[in-house]
Amino acid sequence: NFPELVYGKYNNKLNSITYFQKKVKYIQKRQVDNLPECNKCKIKYFCAGGCLGEALNEKGSIFKIKKENCAAIKFLAKNIGVNNGKYPIFHP
Repeated sequence: NFPELVYGKYNNKLNSITYFQKKVKYIQKRQVDNLPECNKCKIKYFCAGGCLGEALNEKGSIFKIKKENCAAIKFLAKNIGVNNGKYPIFHP
């Protein structure tokens, strides 16, 4: 259960969703440039700090990263490359 990631509520009678703007803004702040551990990383825009859900589940905050994944991601970036047309994606 991740209440930090619940950003709205469905109203069955009205068939509509009410969004909690405060929660939406909180989640939107989770960008790689807001993650201190990623500041000096050369491939941060291809990884973006990894999975938000994993960070929350394993580290307790959406603004943390799973540092133990960094070595693997950097290895892949070095050996496969990033944004070279072969794998036109931005997430390893």
